[in-house]
Amino acid sequence: MMVPEDMACVVFSNGQEEAERQIKRICTRLLSGWADLGASDMQISRICGGISNLLVKVDPPAPLPAVAVKVFGDKTELLIDREAEKGLLLKLNAVGFGAPVVGLFNNGRIEKFLTAKTLTPEEMSHPRFVPHIARRLRAFHDLQIDDAAVDGGAAAAAAAAISTRTNIHPTTSNRDPHRNTAGTPSKSMAPPGGCSELVSEPPSQWDAIFNWLEMAQGLSFAHDPAKQLAYDKVDFCNMRTELKTLREMCKRVGSPRVLCHNDLLSGNILVVQLEPAADGQSTGGEGAGVGEGAGGHGSRCDGLGAGSLVEEEGGSAAGTTGAVQTLDEQVLSGGELQFIDFEYSCYGPRGFDWGNHFNEYAGFDCVYDR
Repeated sequence: MMVPEDMACVVFSNGQEEAERQIKRICTRLLSGWADLGASDMQISRICGGISNLLVKVDPPAPLPAVAVKVFGDKTELLIDREAEKGLLLKLNAVGFGAPVVGLFNNGRIEKFLTAKTLTPEEMSHPRFVPHIARRLRAFHDLQIDDAAVDGGAAAAAAAAISTRTNIHPTTSNRDPHRNTAGTPSKSMAPPGGCSELVSEPPSQWDAIFNWLEMAQGLSFAHDPAKQLAYDKVDFCNMRTELKTLREMCKRVGSPRVLCHNDLLSGNILVVQLEPAADGQSTGGEGAGVGEGAGGHGSRCDGLGAGSLVEEEGGSAAGTTGAVQTLDEQVLSGGELQFIDFEYSCYGPRGFDWGNHFNEYAGFDCVYDR
């Protein structure tokens, strides 16, 4: 199925009201049945949770279905290859991951709106949720997606940013000796557009990590002395040495090369409210997926509510019938656990996904004793 595209771009320089009008116009041009709608026929509400992107819900008159519109954050293309992300997401849609994409525009996309609740770090690490997450991650790791549609991604975006960067002068206190005074990789150390340490290895998360390190070394905070002072204390040379040591240690593990999510924090794990089918059974609907973004479609603002899905021992998660529920029903409340946000996905060592996920138990508050 071809997804309609529009070259329009949503900009915020003229204020939020104008940006919302642009979003509505894009919807009327791309979505079936929306062409005759006026701006007043559509209602826009902000969806909570997005970190680097704007995510809004657009409600048209019934019986047209609501959609979620994601507008990419400014400069995020320096970290994310949006073309690679688009290609991967469409492939993942076909196998049941990600919210079904129904429209594409220059700096964002339109997705089917699915009601969902984002997990909290406490829920994500709770023994009742862990088996569900493990099964879903195993299914993701088992996917066979064409490497060409996945490789590159964040690493390619970072490499491109490095190759076009100009007028960068890192300070001597934290300069890596493998870099020249212009802040770009020295010719003896790095090939065009990439990191020399990875030349003989298949693409993986390490490409992005070393390229991000390269980008970080080129930062400057000339107009913020306090930030510049803190930045000058970062020992990039030591950081590179530690990363190379860690990479060699990881090689000895021999972790299988699989399609990795690479950003499996609690905000990217959702419980999707299943749609009732004609026979009364629940169904995940087209794509059986959920929305993109840290908060997902309807996380804490529009979804199943802010109440925890984890009950205290001896408690229960009441169902719509009031009957005794199975453990699965108690945990998922009749919904379906799904992953979202594949902006950083790529092929690489399976262990990276595990380690990154367990590290996210700490949450943004960095509570490492969970």
